[in-house]
Amino acid sequence: MRRKRRLNGVKVGELGGRCQRVQECLEGGKSFSLRFQNRLGKQERWIEARVDAVADGENGFVGLFGTFQDVTDSVVIENELRRRRGFLEAILNNTPSVVIVQDFRRRLAISLLNQAGESFFNMTETQVLGKTMHELLEREQGLE
Repeated sequence: MRRKRRLNGVKVGELGGRCQRVQECLEGGKSFSLRFQNRLGKQERWIEARVDAVADGENGFVGLFGTFQDVTDSVVIENELRRRRGFLEAILNNTPSVVIVQDFRRRLAISLLNQAGESFFNMTETQVLGKTMHELLEREQGLE
């Protein structure tokens, strides 16, 4: 006989769409993690939760085990890095000069090409990534 699974007195099937991950965790043992904001007074904090199902040793799951970690500092740093990256991309893509960045660890493969470079080589950055300058110049001179 199959037991009805409950979480704090609520049937798992009644958890609704917003708790689908919890339901999947209880029904199939699928772990998950999520980030959310929490406000403590005037202070906003970012919390990361990791949730795992607890098996009953037979054929089902009887509960959830979770850990919560304050990741506010990480989120602030990630947001600042995204902001700076966007700023640098804006500078690179609005510079009229061709800018090419080569990766010295990967046989001088091109790892960045700005919009002026795309126009100059008549290729998108995606088409150029991983190629060397030698390969690009051969293509430009029709020596392929």
